[in-house]
Amino acid sequence: MKASRRTALGMALLIALTVFWTGLAAAQSTQAQSAQRPMMRCSERFDKLDTNHDGMVSKDEFMAVPHRRGNAEQNFANRDGNKDGTLTREEFCSGAGPGARGKGGGRGPMPQ
Repeated sequence: MKASRRTALGMALLIALTVFWTGLAAAQSTQAQSAQRPMMRCSERFDKLDTNHDGMVSKDEFMAVPHRRGNAEQNFANRDGNKDGTLTREEFCSGAGPGARGKGGGRGPMPQ
């Protein structure tokens, strides 16, 4: 009877460790994926705003969509690092505007 108890405890421990390691691996995979998503979402927003497909977002293109946060003109000015009146993908995704969460994680306007 003691041997079967040990076997049952061993099996329970093995199952618990398997579940733990599987959950840990899944959590790490999810973190890696979410670290890549913000830039991808930002890049997709940039592509939608760039209506003439010249690789830059003009102030007119930027202002043509509704903005959920803050003053859109100030947001544009904050992101326009070289003050040339257009946003490159890097400037747009820099996270320099209101609601920014750091390099690559900024939230730009939500195109319709």
